[in-house]
Amino acid sequence: MKRILITSMALCCLFFARGTMGDTPNTQLLDTYWRLVELNGKELKPAANEKEEIHIILKKEGNLLEGFAGCNSIGGSYEVKDNHLTFANVIGTMVSCPETEIENLFLEILKSTETYSVNGSMLTLGNKEMAAAAKFMKKK
Repeated sequence: MKRILITSMALCCLFFARGTMGDTPNTQLLDTYWRLVELNGKELKPAANEKEEIHIILKKEGNLLEGFAGCNSIGGSYEVKDNHLTFANVIGTMVSCPETEIENLFLEILKSTETYSVNGSMLTLGNKEMAAAAKFMKKK
């Protein structure tokens, strides 16, 4: 009887642990400064006159997206489950900039993101078109 009780308790613990593990995003993903290094397969290097590099931070508290898109600050929300990541209500300040091609593409990719992976200090975002639509390096 004691053996059955212990086995039942162990199975319950495993069941509940399995049910919550998939909902917990990779701890490196959240509250980390991610600097954009590649967009649609093209390596990006910061322009000499950039005041701030293109980056995102996924805030754990409130599931908020914060970042900079090259000219404008951006914000929004995100949802993460298993290896799926989606962004919603992505908005930016409306500073007039001479060059917005990269910023516009970056925002499009954020809005179409469906998956993510973290491998060491590299974050990769994917969508229907590309498994690696955007790559970020963790800032030390």
